[in-house]
Amino acid sequence: MRGADVDDRQLRDDLMTMLIAGHETTAAVLTWSIFLLSQNPSKMKKAQAEIDAVLGKGRVTFDSLKKIGVYNLHRSPYFWDKPDEFEPERFLVQRKSEDIEGWNGFDPSRSPGALYPNEIVADFAFLPFGGGPRKCVGDQFALMESTI
Repeated sequence: MRGADVDDRQLRDDLMTMLIAGHETTAAVLTWSIFLLSQNPSKMKKAQAEIDAVLGKGRVTFDSLKKIGVYNLHRSPYFWDKPDEFEPERFLVQRKSEDIEGWNGFDPSRSPGALYPNEIVADFAFLPFGGGPRKCVGDQFALMESTI
């Protein structure tokens, strides 16, 4: 609320929105992610190895969540090579804006420490949670919830 006083009812309503609205979208992301991983055993093994390497047998912390790759199903053939293939590694490498007028390309270094490939690093070509003033207010919560 950016410093505004919030009454109990508004706080309750906001919490209900976060918990209820976020639940369905997180469930959809997890369902599709598990389905795609089950269809791609080599990617499943890679994801398992990454989780083991990051978490080991330790506790999950906010800092450890930043190290686990998150795959979202939002792709466009105009911006991504092989957009219909399950290729979460695409979000680790820079992609120059070759023939796409007005697009600045995809550059993970634009937003260091981001939990996921977002609208900033993709110059609005990838909008897993929307962007600008209408961006999902629960994006960080949803990512932590789904990762955990």
